[in-house]
Amino acid sequence: MSLQKEIILGEINGKHAAIHAYDKIIWTIRTGYLTLFYSGWAIVLNAIVDKGGDFDEFTDVIIVMLAITFSLTAGAYIVDNNYLKRKFRVIYALNEILKGIVNCEVTDDIDNDVVCKFKEHIRVSGDADNSTYDKDGYKQALNAETSIYLISALSLLAALAYVYLG
Repeated sequence: MSLQKEIILGEINGKHAAIHAYDKIIWTIRTGYLTLFYSGWAIVLNAIVDKGGDFDEFTDVIIVMLAITFSLTAGAYIVDNNYLKRKFRVIYALNEILKGIVNCEVTDDIDNDVVCKFKEHIRVSGDADNSTYDKDGYKQALNAETSIYLISALSLLAALAYVYLG
């Protein structure tokens, strides 16, 4: 096997591994966020109910929890989105390499011209400072990501509005 072919196959395998690693990181962030969000509020609300359920007595605690919650939400969203962009940069680079291979007549000997076509994508794609991630798949994943954080924040606001205004 030629060096060029080994490099390209290594890139393909590495990019597949990177995509799965980014997915694992993203879902770890989301799971951790949802666990902290809902368990934190469950503990606070349970303590309030155990103390008689008068929410007005615990307004200060609720305000502090709101500040912590919205900071946690913003932080988790920013980190999550960073990894989502990285993942889709890698997906884009992998797709470009695969498209290049399919569009070329690649034999057992991959020549330097073919490798040069992939040069832009044979690197650590996730860390690139570009917007190659901004494709249809990213937009769909971004909608799902935004929904996770927005629904939890809105559910909290709705619950507090019900308690204080209802």
